[in-house]
Amino acid sequence: MVVSMLKVNSKRTIHLLAKSSFKASRMRNLFAIVAIILTSLMFSGLFTVATSLVASIEESTMRQVGGSAHGSFKYLSKAQYDALKTHPDIKDISFSVVLGVGENKELAKHPTEIRYTSGENNAKGMFSMPTTGKLPQNDEEIATDTLVLKQLGVSAKLGQKVTLDYSLAGEKISKTFTLVGYWTGDKVMQASQAWVSKSYVEKQLANYKPSKQGYDVGLINADVNFKNSFRIESKLQKVIVDSGFSLDDIDYGVNWAYTGNGESLDISTIVATVGAILMIAFSGYLMIANVFTISVANDVRYYGLIKTIGTTPKQIRKLIRRQAMWLCFIGLPIGLLVGYLVGMMLVPIVLSIMNTDVIKISAHPLIFILSSIFSAVTVFVSVSKPSKIAAKVSPIEALRVTDNSAGSKRKIKKGTKVNLWTMAYSNLARNKKKVVLVSISLSLGLVILNATYSIANSFDMDEYLSRSIMNDFAVGDVSNFNVNLNYSNQDTLSEGFFSELSLQEGIESINNIYFTEYEVPTGPRFVDIPKQLAKEYGADSKRVEALKRYAQEPKQLLHLYGLDEGALQKLILLHGKIEEQKLYSGKYVIAAPFDAQGNILYYAIGDKIQLPDPTGQMREYEVLAVADIPESISARHSHPLTPTFYLPSQVFLEQIEQKAPMLSTIDVQDSAMEKMERFLADYSTNTDQNMEFESKASLAAEFENLQKTLKIVGITISILVAFIGIMNFINSVITSINARRRELAMLQSIGMLNKQVIKMLTLESTMYILLTIAATLTIGSAICYLGLNAFTAGAAYMKLYFTVVPSLLCLPILLVIAIIVPVMCQKVISKSSIVERLRKIE
Repeated sequence: MVVSMLKVNSKRTIHLLAKSSFKASRMRNLFAIVAIILTSLMFSGLFTVATSLVASIEESTMRQVGGSAHGSFKYLSKAQYDALKTHPDIKDISFSVVLGVGENKELAKHPTEIRYTSGENNAKGMFSMPTTGKLPQNDEEIATDTLVLKQLGVSAKLGQKVTLDYSLAGEKISKTFTLVGYWTGDKVMQASQAWVSKSYVEKQLANYKPSKQGYDVGLINADVNFKNSFRIESKLQKVIVDSGFSLDDIDYGVNWAYTGNGESLDISTIVATVGAILMIAFSGYLMIANVFTISVANDVRYYGLIKTIGTTPKQIRKLIRRQAMWLCFIGLPIGLLVGYLVGMMLVPIVLSIMNTDVIKISAHPLIFILSSIFSAVTVFVSVSKPSKIAAKVSPIEALRVTDNSAGSKRKIKKGTKVNLWTMAYSNLARNKKKVVLVSISLSLGLVILNATYSIANSFDMDEYLSRSIMNDFAVGDVSNFNVNLNYSNQDTLSEGFFSELSLQEGIESINNIYFTEYEVPTGPRFVDIPKQLAKEYGADSKRVEALKRYAQEPKQLLHLYGLDEGALQKLILLHGKIEEQKLYSGKYVIAAPFDAQGNILYYAIGDKIQLPDPTGQMREYEVLAVADIPESISARHSHPLTPTFYLPSQVFLEQIEQKAPMLSTIDVQDSAMEKMERFLADYSTNTDQNMEFESKASLAAEFENLQKTLKIVGITISILVAFIGIMNFINSVITSINARRRELAMLQSIGMLNKQVIKMLTLESTMYILLTIAATLTIGSAICYLGLNAFTAGAAYMKLYFTVVPSLLCLPILLVIAIIVPVMCQKVISKSSIVERLRKIE
């Protein structure tokens, strides 16, 4: 007779079964909640750091660019602006009109644009909104920043008189205004703003005909924001075309501060982000899956029992998923909150590595949304396999299962000596999959720790300093040390500075580097460069095509250096020989190559070139050698096609009307190092804020700080991942011992001593650790080494340094844990008598 099982249809019954099982599995719940907390903590921390980095870098870049708008339309007439501003895709639009540029001699080193603004939104978007006072309303009022006021010698107080000189249509104008507003100036910004009233600008421009030259005087510059920063350029183009114009009619610009503009994606950033997400998900999966796998193994008789009363496999899977959902409700909020707090602490540390002054902690909803989604997905993927195992349990077989070992029928060869080691090994072999999962989980944290320590120590300080600074000190205009500003013949290193410098003690040498750039006609040599690039390096077509377009421009910028003898000796000679007698004769010049290797040349040895002298007459030189200049003593900027030449300083000064050097390098005695550092710091802070300096000592300190910061971040991640592994290990050991309580009692009933049981259990847990170390030192080290080798191969300032010492130092800690956990478990179990444990039905 065939008896058909009754199908349990009641949702309430499944709910009650899940609830009762949930309450009965307190130990499993504890470990699962901890695993979920740690997984969501790492996701939340990752996204907090990532979004905060983006926000901080964006704002820092916006300040360098001079605006926070998504993009801008330039050189607009009133009619064009009116046509564009009504486009439905535009969220908000504001504008400013340039009247001129401050020409006061005090502002020669500090670009200052005189404008009127359409309102507060525009001023705020340009980081130039008065924090004290207001925007100008009438012809006599002005608002500007504290940097402009300091240059003009005006105190930052409302009501002060501010005189600005500027030119309009060839006419020199000087106007004295009353200060009605000011804000703290930002040295990073390329230019300061001096706001004047709309009525004053309109009166001045009444008879002026605007053109797209100079500072686009009299034309409207409109700043635009869209609903989001995705594909900004495409949106700007769409607005232009939809408004009835062609792309040639209206100039536009994209604010390159926005990393999410969607026009191009950095593959390395995507790979790093995806890699971090997968690592977190994998480490969380290892523990959560193991927790539920062990739970299913322990409750296998329970699942077999409820199957006999008609519960279907689908309902069992639902029962386990429901418990996982309840655990998520408990663990996720805690993990998200703690992860956000951890992320907040890590953001300043990470930003210090990147030398970003702006620190902005993001609280974007996506942090919590994405963290919740990834954490929940990790949890439900982790319980998928265990729930399938539970659903497949046979009611009859379930009665025979202990510690999920029914499927492991290991045969012991005759004559095999049985001792505590073989018993421990045999117990581990019952569930090889669990052993592998726990070992991988523990290894992951150790591999990350090895990688962190190796990366931090792969940075080569000597290489870094040799590339960054070649002398004890380098002094110059602030523009020379700011990648977003270009040196343009500022006379910051004046005679006054050198007079003060000469009074300092311990100076061994001072070498000046002079620099100028000017336009030269584009010749056939420029046209050949893209062809040589494609032939020599097989460069991608985009770069070659871009260079071809630049080569079609009528003029290119030429760089010319004048170097003192000490600086000349720092040149990287690529072809030829530097003969001092010829070089100082004034008839020879050293040429720079197009590429750092010297394979592509603008001019070869023996070629003749002509450079203009102060009178405008051309003077002929012969190329004596080909050499490159170290970045630390260069102008630190270039153009797509930039022929560059080097002359001795005395020849340069005869050729070019320029008195102040761009840069001065200073070497001092070791005993005078600190005094010189204090002198330069005091001078650049109190005497001339436009002067900046670098020192070998400060760069070395920054380098060491970078290493420390990397270690802090890496060790934090390693600890979190390792903690998941340790919790996974502890859970495995505890649940294994708990599931085998009757088995251990039986061993003791036939004569095994309690200390022998403890030793056997200790040997089992020790084998976990030994397997972990073995996996870390073999497979883990191989993967780590290959990854580090690829990472350091293309990185400047890095030489591969690989070590496994950190993981070996962790070995004693792991062994202590491996001993303590089984000892404590057995002590708790031993509180019940052997008879009581034998009577207990699992």
